[in-house]
Amino acid sequence: MAVLFTAKHLPEVSLEVLEVKALGGSLFRVRTRLSNPKAMPTMSYLAQKINLYPKDTLRVSGPKVVAGGLLVDPDRDQVVYKKDKPELQFLVVPGFGKVEHEFLVEGKGEVTLRYESRHGGKIVKTVKLE
Repeated sequence: MAVLFTAKHLPEVSLEVLEVKALGGSLFRVRTRLSNPKAMPTMSYLAQKINLYPKDTLRVSGPKVVAGGLLVDPDRDQVVYKKDKPELQFLVVPGFGKVEHEFLVEGKGEVTLRYESRHGGKIVKTVKLE
């Protein structure tokens, strides 16, 4: 029964593109949400603490990514931008939780979002910038 209970609560991550907004010129804002409706996170606290294996990654490819980071408060547009390599974000999706990110992309065309996780699986989405 314990194995079945654990299997029922393994992470089931989904990737949503919340917003693609033109900010002027060739600059676009792309907001994403990774959500997990199950009880177990994609990486346990102990695994994070001792760096047992790499964290989950969210990569943006396509046109140039000018900035990217964790969206702390969407109502106030508060984002904690990453200093180096904004196109690559390291994260953990909590159990019964969500993680939102914002990317500022310069250029036109298609943007590919790739989420990879050891326990959460792999998801690829493509968005057109218009």
